[in-house]
Amino acid sequence: MQADRAAEQGAQIWLAGGLVGILGYYFASLLDIIALEFISAQLERLLIFLFPSFVVVISWFFLNETPKKGTFFSITLGYVGVAMIVLHDFTSLGSQVWLGSIMAVGSALVFAIYLVLSKKVIGKLGSQLFTSIGMGSAGIVIMLQYQVQGAQFSQMSAELIWMGIAIGFFCTVLPSYFVAAAWRD
Repeated sequence: MQADRAAEQGAQIWLAGGLVGILGYYFASLLDIIALEFISAQLERLLIFLFPSFVVVISWFFLNETPKKGTFFSITLGYVGVAMIVLHDFTSLGSQVWLGSIMAVGSALVFAIYLVLSKKVIGKLGSQLFTSIGMGSAGIVIMLQYQVQGAQFSQMSAELIWMGIAIGFFCTVLPSYFVAAAWRD
């Protein structure tokens, strides 16, 4: 009986790791990529890097973690700077900037939720296992998306595939393991 309960809890935490990984690695990235269709990469990066402010607010409201003195001043200053860039891009790129900005901010919010949720799961699974489960789950969803869209990997050049593997490893896999390791208690 106790072994069944332990197995069930183990399965639940693996499922939680997979779902949190899909949230952070798939949905945040999807919104980010869609945002780039409407806004400049510079604005997208600025909006994405507002995610720490979302982590602060989420942690404050839902985890009762009080922000340190000066935190809200820093957040406000960041948002004022971003607003100035948004207004600048709006005048040069047009009304599509609003849609792209909403997508980028949505990506930052989803990533912040991922970070907050991942802390508890990392505590139970460990950072390496959590990252492996999360990235693997997101990878499966990406492959399913490509299948639904009818993508043919066999028609891609070897050079494109190797570049994708290199970029994925050095720009996603390694940094993800580093972030997860830093996030554990």
